[in-house]
Amino acid sequence: CTSQCGPGVQERYRDVLAPAENGGSCGPLRDTAPCNGEYPCSTDCVVSEWTPSSRCSVTCGDGVQEFMRRVTRQPGPTGAPCPDLKKQQPCINQDCDQDCEVSAWQSSACSVTCGGGTQLRGRAIV
Repeated sequence: CTSQCGPGVQERYRDVLAPAENGGSCGPLRDTAPCNGEYPCSTDCVVSEWTPSSRCSVTCGDGVQEFMRRVTRQPGPTGAPCPDLKKQQPCINQDCDQDCEVSAWQSSACSVTCGGGTQLRGRAIV
């Protein structure tokens, strides 16, 4: 077919293997017929919807999640090509639990100079 897509013309040829005799005829040696190309001319690529292909890369805080889609129809020769089939998108999970930071222990002076007394110890959250 003279066209990869849409209407075209197909040509056929044949050779004379033995000459005609006694006024016979060989008939036409060339013939044409209409044909359609293998692809419709304006077939663009078609893809499925995005679907997650992984979970978020972290369980808390900021991470990345991957998505993919597949080709459901390949493009014809003059159609639009297929777009990207994979993408990454930020994902934000709940805040990560974080322990507080505290200073070293600090001690007060003893409440008495002799005998049983009290000494306070404490530390601050930094």
